[in-house]
Amino acid sequence: MDYGTQSRTGGTNCGRVNSLGISGHELDRTLESIELGKAEASSKGRSFVRHPFRLDKVHMRIKRDGGGTNIRVACRNLSRGGISVLHNAYVHPDTPVAMVLPHVTDGPKLIEGVVRRCRYVRSTIHEVGVEFLKPIKVSDFLQADPFSDWYSLESVDPTSLVGTVVLVDSSELDRRVVEHFLRRTQLRIRTANGVEDAIAKIKEGCDLVISEFSLGEKTGRDLIAAMWEIGASSPVILTTCDASEGAKARMTASGADAFLLKPMDESLLLRAAAEFLIVQRDCRKQASDSRRAADLPPALLDSFTEELSRMADELEEAVAASDVERCRGISMRLQSSAATFGFAALGRLAAESAGCLTAGGSVESSSDQLEALVEACRTPVRG
Repeated sequence: MDYGTQSRTGGTNCGRVNSLGISGHELDRTLESIELGKAEASSKGRSFVRHPFRLDKVHMRIKRDGGGTNIRVACRNLSRGGISVLHNAYVHPDTPVAMVLPHVTDGPKLIEGVVRRCRYVRSTIHEVGVEFLKPIKVSDFLQADPFSDWYSLESVDPTSLVGTVVLVDSSELDRRVVEHFLRRTQLRIRTANGVEDAIAKIKEGCDLVISEFSLGEKTGRDLIAAMWEIGASSPVILTTCDASEGAKARMTASGADAFLLKPMDESLLLRAAAEFLIVQRDCRKQASDSRRAADLPPALLDSFTEELSRMADELEEAVAASDVERCRGISMRLQSSAATFGFAALGRLAAESAGCLTAGGSVESSSDQLEALVEACRTPVRG
């Protein structure tokens, strides 16, 4: 069977940490052997960097006509465009899925995707590659060292970088090096040698600030504080040649968005700049498009997300009571409200639940759909 062993409730891998039944050191050894076997694989042609994302389990729903299966899978890596997981059975390419991933600050998030590849590894182990329907912001899900290479894009076409950059450094030579690295971009670069000079240029508008942390008697922290005072929200990349733990701690406390250690190379600088001029710009556009789709004030959207939590409680009570009509009524209310407020994925799950309840006539036969709907209500994602 392609979707794993069914439990009594219609889900999978009941009582196991994941469908493979392995975790901890055993899972690490398995992942390391996979990495070793693919060490020579080229990243040429990839759009997004694949970051290690080793988790014993994440919840994944494999969707099928009229229903689906909820499973727990082990994770291998994560990128802006997708995720690689390990499962105990083959999953056909083009199968739609939904993942619940742990957001660093906001808790579980429902991410929809589609299986693009599935390869046999050994024994019962299969590696499943999932492409997300909408790219994610990787830093939302990775507890990465802020001084590490955590950026999303595998490579950057310099001509794709457009906008205005304020470059701040008391060293003219270092400013010239950065300008040289950015020479093939379409960026307008405005240079400054200190905080006051930089603020004057930032007031005129900019899309990104790249600043040395040590600026004479002042620091990058002073620059960021001055930006806050004038209401400037441009992202800030701080650079330094001091790799000591004390210096890193001071820089991390500054409130900057990214950090680069000198000497830096051209490729890393381009990818760091692209994170804010391309990747996060696209994320902001997605959020803006979602708000426009609903065209509702933020306070009303906040009220709806609070209502979702209450409806999840109601639905769980109705499931526990095996109350078909109440479950169907809640599902239909959610389907209607989700469309109004721009929660398309939630609306689809609600419609699926209502349809299964109507066709099957029992809560038990619709348990997979109802479980997924409750989880989606507790981790709502717009779009």
